[in-house]
Amino acid sequence: MTRFLFLLLVSLISSHSLQASQEMADVFDKVWSRASSKISPQKLEAKFFTQKNYRNLRKKAEKADGLEELSGIINPFLRSLNISHTQFLTHFDQDYYFFQSLFTARKIEEPRLHHIGAQYFSELEGLYRVRSVLEKYPADLAGLKRGDLILSADGEKFQPISSFKSGRERTLKIGRNGKTLLVKVSPVFESIHESFFKAMKNSIRLISTGKKTLGYIHLWAGTHESFRKELARAVAEDFKTAEGLILDLRDGYGGAWYEYLDPFFKDRNEYFKFTVVQRDGQKTQYGADPIESHDYFDKPMAVLINEGVRSGKESLTFQFKKTRRATLVGTSTPGYFSTGEINFKDENQGYLLYLAISQILLDGQVIEGRGIAPDIHVEYPINHVFQEDLQLKRAVDVLSR
Repeated sequence: MTRFLFLLLVSLISSHSLQASQEMADVFDKVWSRASSKISPQKLEAKFFTQKNYRNLRKKAEKADGLEELSGIINPFLRSLNISHTQFLTHFDQDYYFFQSLFTARKIEEPRLHHIGAQYFSELEGLYRVRSVLEKYPADLAGLKRGDLILSADGEKFQPISSFKSGRERTLKIGRNGKTLLVKVSPVFESIHESFFKAMKNSIRLISTGKKTLGYIHLWAGTHESFRKELARAVAEDFKTAEGLILDLRDGYGGAWYEYLDPFFKDRNEYFKFTVVQRDGQKTQYGADPIESHDYFDKPMAVLINEGVRSGKESLTFQFKKTRRATLVGTSTPGYFSTGEINFKDENQGYLLYLAISQILLDGQVIEGRGIAPDIHVEYPINHVFQEDLQLKRAVDVLSR
């Protein structure tokens, strides 16, 4: 009888494993079919979506134990396409919840989850390094810094979503400049999309240099009208007496467009024109609609940029550089500038496919893969924690002259 129960258990486990493997193979097939038929530019289909690549990747997908492992198979292939806005996202990724808010719930306050208000780089051996912290959110308040390497959470492997799923306080083991620290942090239960907006509001301040008073605001994203309205309000009210302004575009998300430039320009006469290049090469050009006379900030500006400035916020960077309206300080943007579309958003299966479906040119110039260089290059290495923000310090110095 005991042997019978043992064999039955082995059979059930084996059956469940086969079912899970088939599910992951089916997901892979859906992703492969959708990506190969819609990816832009079309030449990527013939070059990368070959039968050989399909067979090799599907064999791996058949052995994947869940979506997180499948992501580790699909995303390296998608990255090899060397095109932006192309990624397989699962409920283990913070971006998954952001895009759910943007494209599925279509509400800035949904979906909610436990998180500490940080962005991360994934390192070797499954470790995560802090890329940025949101102003006055748990990570920031607990003292986590850009560049911190998170070694564990309560002695277990750290994962940005799973580690805070319970909502309770966790003790993070941090590697910082060769030393090990323990940091206690409790998550918030809030939409990541809404958290970026609140962090933007939290960032607003006046900086006194002894010579001048400068305004500062961190535009984390331009993906909801709340961001645009708060930017316009801060410029008109909080920075009314400021003698200069620092607009921080670093990290976060994109989404911003013409309306985010209006607080800094008299009119739209010099705004860039953009050309949409479809998958088959067909081109259509668009421009900004004119606006009526309005109040705007006409004093000196510095704009902070880095490798985390992407998509719509790169268009702002382009305009500031084109017109020399502001001094760009930092490191080059990545050229993350195709048009992305979310696939499988209504299926509620715990995954999404973000896919480039067209390309965009600004004033006829290619931004994708090239990015935009700063006027003043200031390195801010991610593998070291600095006592101060080197790029912000330089921007303050520039505007204080």
